[in-house]
Amino acid sequence: MDDYYFDDYMKSEPKKSKKSLSKQPTPEPGEISVFLECGMRVADLPKIDMSDPVAVHDRIWEYFSICKELDQRPSFSGLALSFKMSRANFAQILCRGRSDISPKVREQLEQARDILESIMEGYMLSGRINPASGCFVLKNCYSWKDTTDIILTPGIAEPDQIPLDDLIQEAKLLED
Repeated sequence: MDDYYFDDYMKSEPKKSKKSLSKQPTPEPGEISVFLECGMRVADLPKIDMSDPVAVHDRIWEYFSICKELDQRPSFSGLALSFKMSRANFAQILCRGRSDISPKVREQLEQARDILESIMEGYMLSGRINPASGCFVLKNCYSWKDTTDIILTPGIAEPDQIPLDDLIQEAKLLED
C-alpha cells in the first residue's frame, strides 16, 4: 500500500454503519451510578439471622424498598446479595432446601422468588425487556424449561412410522 493512499484513508471520516451492532440503548448520564448505588446499598446491609422468620421477612421488603426508591428492577441476584449469599447458594436453598432453613423462612424466600418471577414475566409480556434476555433469566433463575415431551407407547406405532404398503393393505381390508 503506498503512503498516499494510507494518509488519505487515515484522514477520512469513518463510515457510519446504518445498522447498530448493539440494539442496547446507550445509558443515560447518571444511569450507571444508580445501578451501582443500588448494588452498594444492598451489599452494605448487615447480615441477618436466617433462622428468624421476622428478620428474613423484613430483609425481603427492605430489598424491594431499596429497588423501588432507586427505581431499579429487582433481581434474583440482588435478593441473594441482600442475604449475603451468591445467586447459586440462594437457588440451592430454594431448589433443594437446606435443613438449617425453617419451613416458614423457606416459604418467605419462595414467595419473594415468585414475586421476582412474576415481575420478570410481566416485563417480557409488556416488551420492557428483550424476550431472549427474559427467557435466559427465567430458565437460569426460576427453573423454567424449554422442552418438548414425547410420549412413546410400546407396541403402538405412530401413523407416520407405518410403512405405506401396510397402510394401503389395511385400507383395502377395511373396504371389503
